Amino acid sequence: MDAEHSSFSISSTDLSCPEDYVVEGRNLLREGDSIAYSTVQHGATATNFIFFGPYLTLSPGVYLFQFHGQLDGQLRVDFADERGTVVLKTLTINNFFDPVCLVVTKTVSKFEVRGFKTPALGALKLDSILVEAINFPLTL
Repeated sequence: MDAEHSSFSISSTDLSCPEDYVVEGRNLLREGDSIAYSTVQHGATATNFIFFGPYLTLSPGVYLFQFHGQLDGQLRVDFADERGTVVLKTLTINNFFDPVCLVVTKTVSKFEVRGFKTPALGALKLDSILVEAINFPLTL
């Protein structure tokens, strides 16, 4: 059985940031093409969300998510479908060096990656998420 490999990138501009961070029409988490969070600057904001999206369709397969940017502390990440109502996996990461693996067993049509602040999060800068997909052809 030959696996099919592909990859794509989720830019931080493809992700949304909560309206809670908007001041005078500008989202304070946006720093150029990156999402930049600092507990010192943004910690008092009531929401735990930092980013979410982009609402993709994923076929069954194994997906490796490699976050690009900088992380100081711990970030809670989850992978969800149906605009967050179905959580596929939740974990806390403390670096952007190790890829995160997600196995998708059925097609998901409103897939999103969500980042949440934790008490141990000092700062993060998210530039993009590289996604490597490994799909296995169906055999009957």
